[in-house]
Amino acid sequence: MNPATLAAIQEELVRQDAKWGSQRALPARTWGMILGEEFGEVCQAINERDAVSAREELVQVAAVAIQAIDSLDGGGFAFEAVRRNRPPLDIS
Repeated sequence: MNPATLAAIQEELVRQDAKWGSQRALPARTWGMILGEEFGEVCQAINERDAVSAREELVQVAAVAIQAIDSLDGGGFAFEAVRRNRPPLDIS
Protein backbone atom coordinates (compact mmCIF):
# COMPACT_ATOMS: atom_id res chain seq x y z
CA MET A 1 0.00 0.00 0.00
CA ASN A 2 1.22 3.46 -0.86
CA PRO A 3 2.50 5.25 2.29
CA ALA A 4 1.19 8.57 0.92
CA THR A 5 -2.31 7.10 0.83
CA LEU A 6 -2.10 5.97 4.45
CA ALA A 7 -0.71 9.35 5.46
CA ALA A 8 -3.60 11.13 3.71
CA ILE A 9 -6.13 8.94 5.53
CA GLN A 10 -4.39 9.57 8.86
CA GLU A 11 -4.43 13.33 8.21
CA GLU A 12 -8.14 13.13 7.40
CA LEU A 13 -8.79 11.23 10.64
CA VAL A 14 -7.05 14.00 12.57
CA ARG A 15 -9.06 16.64 10.68
CA GLN A 16 -12.33 14.82 11.41
CA ASP A 17 -11.41 14.47 15.09
CA ALA A 18 -10.70 18.21 15.27
CA LYS A 19 -14.01 19.02 13.60
CA TRP A 20 -16.34 16.46 15.22
CA GLY A 21 -14.47 15.23 18.30
CA SER A 22 -12.79 11.87 18.71
CA GLN A 23 -15.60 10.20 20.66
CA ARG A 24 -18.34 9.50 18.13
CA ALA A 25 -20.53 6.64 19.32
CA LEU A 26 -23.18 7.02 16.64
CA PRO A 27 -26.05 4.72 15.67
CA ALA A 28 -25.42 2.39 12.73
CA ARG A 29 -27.97 4.29 10.65
CA THR A 30 -26.03 7.54 11.14
CA TRP A 31 -22.73 5.95 10.10
CA GLY A 32 -24.50 4.56 7.03
CA MET A 33 -25.84 7.99 6.11
CA ILE A 34 -22.42 9.62 6.55
CA LEU A 35 -20.72 6.96 4.42
CA GLY A 36 -23.46 7.21 1.80
CA GLU A 37 -23.08 10.98 1.60
CA GLU A 38 -19.31 10.71 1.23
CA PHE A 39 -19.62 7.96 -1.40
CA GLY A 40 -22.08 10.14 -3.31
CA GLU A 41 -19.43 12.84 -3.44
CA VAL A 42 -16.94 10.29 -4.83
CA CYS A 43 -19.43 9.39 -7.56
CA GLN A 44 -20.02 13.04 -8.37
CA ALA A 45 -16.29 13.72 -8.69
CA ILE A 46 -15.89 10.68 -10.94
CA ASN A 47 -18.81 11.78 -13.11
CA GLU A 48 -17.18 15.19 -13.41
CA ARG A 49 -13.86 13.51 -14.28
CA ASP A 50 -12.20 15.36 -11.41
CA ALA A 51 -9.41 13.07 -10.26
CA VAL A 52 -8.20 15.43 -7.53
CA SER A 53 -11.64 15.70 -5.93
CA ALA A 54 -12.26 11.97 -6.38
CA ARG A 55 -9.08 11.17 -4.45
CA GLU A 56 -9.96 13.65 -1.70
CA GLU A 57 -13.44 12.15 -1.36
CA LEU A 58 -12.10 8.58 -1.37
CA VAL A 59 -9.76 9.53 1.48
CA GLN A 60 -12.76 10.89 3.36
CA VAL A 61 -14.70 7.66 2.74
CA ALA A 62 -11.77 5.63 4.07
CA ALA A 63 -11.48 7.82 7.17
CA VAL A 64 -15.21 7.65 7.89
CA ALA A 65 -15.17 3.87 7.41
CA ILE A 66 -12.31 3.59 9.92
CA GLN A 67 -14.23 5.74 12.41
CA ALA A 68 -17.32 3.54 11.94
CA ILE A 69 -15.25 0.39 12.49
CA ASP A 70 -13.72 1.92 15.63
CA SER A 71 -17.22 2.77 16.85
CA LEU A 72 -18.39 -0.79 16.16
CA ASP A 73 -15.36 -2.31 17.89
CA GLY A 74 -15.79 0.04 20.86
CA GLY A 75 -19.41 -0.91 21.38
CA GLY A 76 -20.80 2.44 20.28
CA PHE A 77 -22.21 1.22 16.97
CA ALA A 78 -25.86 0.63 17.90
CA PHE A 79 -28.40 -1.04 15.67
CA GLU A 80 -31.52 0.71 16.89
CA ALA A 81 -34.93 -0.83 16.38
CA VAL A 82 -36.82 0.52 13.38
CA ARG A 83 -40.20 -0.19 14.93
CA ARG A 84 -41.04 0.19 18.61
CA ASN A 85 -42.23 -3.40 18.93
CA ARG A 86 -39.02 -4.77 17.42
CA PRO A 87 -36.01 -5.35 19.69
CA PRO A 88 -32.63 -3.96 18.60
CA LEU A 89 -30.32 -6.36 16.79
CA ASP A 90 -27.69 -7.92 19.02
CA ILE A 91 -24.38 -8.15 17.18
CA SER A 92 -22.37 -9.54 20.09
